[in-house]
Amino acid sequence: MTSPPPLRDATSDHARVTAIVVNWNGRRWLPGTLATLRAQTGVSLDIVIVDNASTDDSVRYLRSSAPEATLVCSDVNTGFAGGMNLGLAHSTGAYVLALNPDVELQPFYLSTLLGEMEARPEVAAASGVLLRPPGPAGAPIVDSLGHRMLAGCWPENVGHGRHTSWPQGAPWEVFGVCAAAGFYRRRALEDVRLPSGIFCSTFFAYLEDVDLDMRLRARGWSAIVVPDAVAHHQRSGTGARDRAFVRRHIVKNSLLLPIRTFPREWLSRDLVLVLAIRLGVVIQYSIASPSAVLGVADACHELRGSLRERRMISESTVVQWRTQRHWVERFPWRVKMRRFLAKARHRAV
Repeated sequence: MTSPPPLRDATSDHARVTAIVVNWNGRRWLPGTLATLRAQTGVSLDIVIVDNASTDDSVRYLRSSAPEATLVCSDVNTGFAGGMNLGLAHSTGAYVLALNPDVELQPFYLSTLLGEMEARPEVAAASGVLLRPPGPAGAPIVDSLGHRMLAGCWPENVGHGRHTSWPQGAPWEVFGVCAAAGFYRRRALEDVRLPSGIFCSTFFAYLEDVDLDMRLRARGWSAIVVPDAVAHHQRSGTGARDRAFVRRHIVKNSLLLPIRTFPREWLSRDLVLVLAIRLGVVIQYSIASPSAVLGVADACHELRGSLRERRMISESTVVQWRTQRHWVERFPWRVKMRRFLAKARHRAV
């Protein structure tokens, strides 16, 4: 069992942490969210909760039960990306925790990540080991051990859905981190700010953290996973991913991601694969929700702005992308096809 790190002096502003929770009709998760943040030890913590025009009683509950939190109420649903940008605008911490309402943190999650980040000034983002609820056998199921990038500009959560172990001891570098419980250095976030926000507001929800991964990499920042920090993620506990309008955003974002951030050297090498994967995404999500195909039109609508920000990203890039190619892994066609066919058969039953 992992033991907590020694308590550190976290009273100075340079080590202050702001936890930002973006809520949309997540009332049933909020007591657990508040409890997991209040239980954090060894950090000076501010809490900002952004409510995205919830229609349940989330706001009433937060006003009565979370007096220590800064509550930001949006009149419209700005999605996770827009909500994070609102939260960042209402916060001052030198470090920022992006926290989904359906995530439970170990009490020393933040202090562990803070200690590692303080010791590594080149690191922009960190995450602990994210686990899913235990399976029938009681063995841990991995939710995310960080992000990896596959050829064709397709990201994945490392280890997702597997009963697997992970390296113990020292942190290890990853391509990027999942924003469900992502820990960021504010200076790095400000370094990649664009007109669409630190988190690209065009994305609304899903893949906005990968877009951020790519922009941080372009500026020479790195990311790590810290095995001594553990969190449990229900994943889509709010049910958002199963909604047609969210699937429409996923289609849009999968099309915009390579347009915005994939370097020219990688696009020219992987263009056929990039196009094939996007075609598969459109087909898969449109079968599940026919209106998801409208995400293609949405992407076309956002194309001009995305190309403008692509130029800004390219002009500010400090790395040689050919030296970063080792982060791009081979696309597992056979595995992906088996999963796709299995899902198709399940829907047909």
